Amino acid sequence: MHATAADVMTREVITVTPATPIAEFARLCAEDRISGAPVVSVEGRLVGVVSKTDLIPRLLEGTLRTGGRGDLRALFNVEDDEFGAMAGAAEEGEEDLGSVEEIMQEEVVTVDPGESVDAVARRMAKERIHRVLVVREGRILGIITSLDLLGHFPRAAAAKPAKGRPAAKAKGGRAKPAARRRRA
Repeated sequence: MHATAADVMTREVITVTPATPIAEFARLCAEDRISGAPVVSVEGRLVGVVSKTDLIPRLLEGTLRTGGRGDLRALFNVEDDEFGAMAGAAEEGEEDLGSVEEIMQEEVVTVDPGESVDAVARRMAKERIHRVLVVREGRILGIITSLDLLGHFPRAAAAKPAKGRPAAKAKGGRAKPAARRRRA
């Protein structure tokens, strides 16, 4: 039996709403160590996605207005003071930064919970993305990240022999042990 998206997804997904203040989203990213979140309506339907990258233009804009400094450098894992000053806009000018609705992306890559893990991995590689939402009828059931897939495939590889590589046979019909590579 092949594993499905539902088998490997993380079921607890941190979400925000379109009305979530940008500064609150920035704090959520820093506190929960996430790089983005699905955006859901008050009815719980998926309407978009927002990431730390979406914050950069707004933080730049706010910093230019307020000249603020703050401690959101950890949000982007940077040490330089200029970027710290940009991120500081979220600390000093929260009301000026707006809401998630203004910076979110409405196009979201999703998969069905019954989709095979192999198909999910191929889709993520094709789209060059590191996470995909598992959705049914507009509602988020879970999320699959690249790390989730890495955790799945070693187990799957150990459970079956590689395609196209039958075990070599020794004289007498018994399988030979696999050759081992030696380091020089």
